[in-house]
This record gives sequence, C-alpha cells and structure tokens, in this order.
Amino acid sequence: MVPLSRSLSDRVRPDPTLTLVALSRRLADDLKSTTIYHMLLLRRASWRMDLTTWILRAGVAGYFVMVGAEKFMNRGAGLEWLKVFQEIGLGEWFRYFTGVVEIAGAVLYLVPQTCLIGAALLSSAMIGAMVFHIAIRHSVGSSFLPLIWLVAIVLVALRTGRDEEPVRVTRGR
Repeated sequence: MVPLSRSLSDRVRPDPTLTLVALSRRLADDLKSTTIYHMLLLRRASWRMDLTTWILRAGVAGYFVMVGAEKFMNRGAGLEWLKVFQEIGLGEWFRYFTGVVEIAGAVLYLVPQTCLIGAALLSSAMIGAMVFHIAIRHSVGSSFLPLIWLVAIVLVALRTGRDEEPVRVTRGR
C-alpha cells in the first residue's frame, strides 16, 4: 500500500509489475485510508446514532406526556393520582403543577437544544416521586420505577449532548 505522504504523481506513475487489478486494489486501499472515507463512515454512523437518540427521547417524552396528562383527569387513570396526591397532602394545585412539570419537561426533552432543561424538570419529578414513596408510603420497593425512569432520563440526555460534539478522525499510521 502506498502511504499518503507520497505525492499524487508518484502514485499515478505506472509500475510495469502491476496488473490492472492490482492497481485498482491499491487505489481502493488508498481511498479507504483517507480521512474523507472515514468521515463519510462516521457521518453515516452519526446519523444512525442521532436517529436512535431521537427514538429514545421520543419514548421518554411520550411516557411523561401521558403520565402528566393523567394528572388532569378526575376519572379513569386520574382517580389513582387523586388518591396519591391526597396522601401527599399539598392539595389539588400540586397535582396540576406536577402534571405541568411533566408535560413541559417532556416537550423540552424532545428538542435536542433544550433536552438538558427538560431532563432537569423530569429528573426533579422522579426524585420527588422517589421521596414520596420512601418518606410517605414507607415503601422503598415502590421507588424503583421512578429510579429506573430517572436513570433513563439522565442517560439519554447525556447521549444527546455527546452526539452534538464534533468528531475528529486521526490516522493511526
């Protein structure tokens, strides 16, 4: 394989010992060793990573939009939230406030530029849920679901921030 440091004229100069197939393989190897080729591969991988991150963010955001919307209902799934917030003892306003925080956090979480702000809102809601389960209900086991959501929120938000950083390619030769 011809190193990249050699000039183009050295690479193109005919070598009588090379066949056409060997020359084409040599040029293909040179292309694969260039930074442009690696940048194209990374751009394709980055696009897949970005799509995966969007899907993860949409899943987390969708869950919190649904749960936040339940806090505004007075029947169906909302009845369970009525009981939960009566146990907390802060009144109806706190149930509505929590619903607004979860829906606003979900919307902000979906947009890459505001993902960290949304993550902060959703994380505070999950920390509050964990404190409620441990301090008021005295049920450590029930606090694991909010903990799992907290970990998911943080990991996906960190992945979002990492995807926005520029990628540098260096040659190992």
